[in-house]
Amino acid sequence: MPSASNFQPVVSYEDVTITIASSTTVSNAIDLHGCTPVGIFLPSTFDGTTIKFQAASAYDGTYVAVEDGASSPADVVLTATAASKYIAIPQAIQEQLRGIRFLKVVTGSAQTTTNTVITLALRPI
Repeated sequence: MPSASNFQPVVSYEDVTITIASSTTVSNAIDLHGCTPVGIFLPSTFDGTTIKFQAASAYDGTYVAVEDGASSPADVVLTATAASKYIAIPQAIQEQLRGIRFLKVVTGSAQTTTNTVITLALRPI
């Protein structure tokens, strides 16, 4: 039996990118394939201060806002304090995103400088 000092956990994750075109606020759709977002890498070109999510039951379906399911529902929102950051998605929000297959990311303001490519860190559910 290996000792604890030799234990190497197998961490399974995937990074996927989405793009928010210049002058828009909504990304392209991605298929999460049984994963949930756990973090977001914001590039230097990110112009927003908030990030919301939209979900659909089909890739080309109608995307709707993801709400938190509280007795007074509100959109699920992440706050971005600056560009060039990694935002760890809190466990409570990860649970609210769990089970979504098709996802879009929405910024609170239009991307003014250029197309913005954002990387999402995903882990299996």
